[in-house]
Amino acid sequence: MSKAQEKLSEQYSRITQMHREASTKFNVLAKGKTIQEYTNEELINNIITQTDLVTKEELIEFIDNYDLDLIEELDGAVDSLYVGVHLFDLMSEVKRRVANGVASQEDFKTLPMRRINFIMKLCNFVFENLPLDRGEDGELNYDLVEEASKRIIENNLSKFTTDQDDFEHWKAPEGAVATQREFEGETYYFFSQDGKVKKQRDFVPVQLGDFLEKFNGY
Repeated sequence: MSKAQEKLSEQYSRITQMHREASTKFNVLAKGKTIQEYTNEELINNIITQTDLVTKEELIEFIDNYDLDLIEELDGAVDSLYVGVHLFDLMSEVKRRVANGVASQEDFKTLPMRRINFIMKLCNFVFENLPLDRGEDGELNYDLVEEASKRIIENNLSKFTTDQDDFEHWKAPEGAVATQREFEGETYYFFSQDGKVKKQRDFVPVQLGDFLEKFNGY
């Protein structure tokens, strides 16, 4: 592996770890427990939801915009990373339980494995085809993906706040209730409905339009 390839691989690992930490935090706050604390039934339900309602949608967004619209492609790539990494973590927990003997293959027989494996293969396709940019040194890099990841993750986590006084001024979406959860010694406040995190009514979506000016081409 050349130094350039090694540098690209290290950047890719840094990006995926960033998404793993962010998705872990988001889901612990949303569910009130870690993946390791899920019952087998909860693990199955989360995998099916993550496969059919979340990951698939983001993968389609990426594929639909691939090489057609850089901003939407970038958005789809980052979102696919975020949800795809979490799907892989959920499946890793299934394998861990079976390998450690705390569960059996029979316990997870309701998982649609053919479909899940197909979605995971699509995830790997996206991961292998993330938008590249070329630096001033002429070397390829994932700088756009890394910067967009930071921006999107920060925006996604802005659905939570540790500032209780500020939260009291947030406008609740219809049907949502104020919720608070502990994470790593801090109390987070947010709106939820039926176990799902909801955006406050004044939530500002992420903007990636300026990335076109930063793109050097590859």
